[in-house]
Amino acid sequence: MVPIHQLEGKYLLLSWPALLHHPNVRPWTLFADKPVQACGYMVEGADPIQKNEWVEDFVLLPGSGTLFHPAHRFGDQMISVRLEEGERVQYSPKSLVWVWGTFRASNGDPNGSTPLYALDHARAKAADQADLRKYFR
Repeated sequence: MVPIHQLEGKYLLLSWPALLHHPNVRPWTLFADKPVQACGYMVEGADPIQKNEWVEDFVLLPGSGTLFHPAHRFGDQMISVRLEEGERVQYSPKSLVWVWGTFRASNGDPNGSTPLYALDHARAKAADQADLRKYFR
């Protein structure tokens, strides 16, 4: 998902392709320590989460996958979402959500199973398919 424009209010709109690791290229530094708004699909991290459970953190992916072709879970295409202290959202697997927070990047294996990115002090709300057409190409 590539944004049609870079800013939405005071937040940079996340471009998922900018997170891909390439040798000697670090385009994600554009987002480092900045307020970022991301749209993606809610999934569980390393620990299982039950549907409708209230959670403080989850993982965001650029695609939801299908029954026959699960979503790719590569380190450079996963964002760990950590909500603001005291905030919780109801977990709904593979649901499309908006997340706002401070973008953080870490070192690690881009092909590994641990997210290389995080949105800290975040808030989240449900999104819909019309949002994809409105904000992304």
